[in-house]
Amino acid sequence: MNWIVTSTGREHYLSGPAADRPDNVPILCEISHSLAQINRFTGHCKRPYSVAEHSLLVSDLAQQDGAPTRVVLAALLHDAHECIVGDVASPLKAELGEVWQALEAREQTRLQEQFGIATVSQLYAKQIKHWDLVALATERADLMAWHKHLSTPWPTLDTYYARIYRCDTDLMSEWRCNTNWVTWACVFKERGLQLMNQLRINAQRAA
Repeated sequence: MNWIVTSTGREHYLSGPAADRPDNVPILCEISHSLAQINRFTGHCKRPYSVAEHSLLVSDLAQQDGAPTRVVLAALLHDAHECIVGDVASPLKAELGEVWQALEAREQTRLQEQFGIATVSQLYAKQIKHWDLVALATERADLMAWHKHLSTPWPTLDTYYARIYRCDTDLMSEWRCNTNWVTWACVFKERGLQLMNQLRINAQRAA
C-alpha cells in the first residue's frame, strides 16, 4: 500500500482499504495548510497564487450568486483533493491521461464523501465549473503574461459560444499581494468552519 504523511502526521493511503475517517476539522486543517502552499499554474504567475486563494475566490462567486450553503462549501472544496495529488495544469493532465484522471477522481470522491458534499457536487457540477472558469478568466487577466491579441486563445475561456468573462475581484490588490500563505491557510480554514457550522445549524432547525 502507498501512502503520504499529511501536515498533521496522519498517514493517508492512496491504495488499499481506507483507514477510519477522522473528524472533518483536522482534515480541513490539512487541506488549508497544503493548498495555501501549492501554487496555481505551476508557479507561472506575477505573484505567488495558491490553490487556497483560488478556492476562496470560487466560493465567493458561489456565495455572490446566492448558492445554498452546502454548494458554497462544495465550491470551496472543489480542488481539495489537490492536497493529496497536487495541482497539475490542465494541459499536463491531458498528457498524463486516464491513470491520472482515475487517481484524481478517486481522491476527489473520497473528500467529497468525507464532507457530505458528494451529491451537491454532482448536482451543481456545471455551476461550480462555471464559477471555476470565471475565477480562471480573472486569474489569467490579472496574474499571467497572456495577451489577448498575441497569445493563443484558451478553448475553455475563449470559445465564441461559451465565452467566459472575469469577475470584479482585483487579484493584484495591495492586500492580496502582501498576504502570506499562513494567512490564506487561516482564511480558508475559517471559511470552511463557518460553512460547516452553518450546515449544522440548518440541520438542527430542520429537525
